[in-house]
Amino acid sequence: MTLLEILKPERLTAVVDIGANPIDGDPPYKSMLQAGLCNVTGFEPQEAALAELLRRKGPNECYLPYAVGDGGVHTLNICHASGMTSFFEPEPATADVFPLFKKAGEVIRQVELETRCLNEIDEIEHLDFLKIDIQGGELAVFKSGGGGGSLPRPW
Repeated sequence: MTLLEILKPERLTAVVDIGANPIDGDPPYKSMLQAGLCNVTGFEPQEAALAELLRRKGPNECYLPYAVGDGGVHTLNICHASGMTSFFEPEPATADVFPLFKKAGEVIRQVELETRCLNEIDEIEHLDFLKIDIQGGELAVFKSGGGGGSLPRPW
């Protein structure tokens, strides 16, 4: 008997992945996804990373091009290494301390993006597990999830 058959949940676990860029191996929920125990709603504003997620996605995955944040318009600093991309500009003094990251954190392009508040994204019906990796922008997302944004969602 599988865990799903034993537990008989009313619905699958809802995973929200903010900054779903597949840069460093499998996401922490991969085994749940492979076992059919969850649905994933992922967000990735970088075009190439989003294209790769869409190419790989399975039936329980949905990926959207939104940048999640405080609802304002911000400059996305697209870096040489896509995993270093952030709404925050890399600090040159820090790059000098970590020479391996100097090239990776080099900004190659800047794009103005409107962010969406977490609690205002209609595609998120439920949120049981949050995976977030957005290079320093996490606090803005947490505040927009009901603790500092507009009205809280029922999840």
